[in-house]
Amino acid sequence: MSGSSRAERRLSRCVVVMDSGMNIEWAPDEDGSIDHGMDYHRREEAEFLSRIDAATPAIEVALDELESRGHAFLSSTDENFESFEQRAEVGMPIIEVGLACTPPLETGVLTGFVEQVARLINRG
Repeated sequence: MSGSSRAERRLSRCVVVMDSGMNIEWAPDEDGSIDHGMDYHRREEAEFLSRIDAATPAIEVALDELESRGHAFLSSTDENFESFEQRAEVGMPIIEVGLACTPPLETGVLTGFVEQVARLINRG
């Protein structure tokens, strides 16, 4: 069996995903179950969510800074969010951010924002 750990959190104005970026293979338990592999992913995904949650206040401040530069964001729960969503990812583990704003972020600004989010999540 194999699997990858991935966790997603919808914040007020963006979606943050943390993915291990690797597929881990494991043999079945002695009883033939795959419980130990599934437990590993549950623990890693819980850690990913914890790291995103710890960084959330600082991520929100970074979004406020973009708003102060004239960008208006859709809520990540808005029904039109996915239609206008911009996504970028960086690093390992992979940090992916999706957001929707007007005017859209230029590619370099979006990448810079995702890099900032990754630094915030990967602190400590």
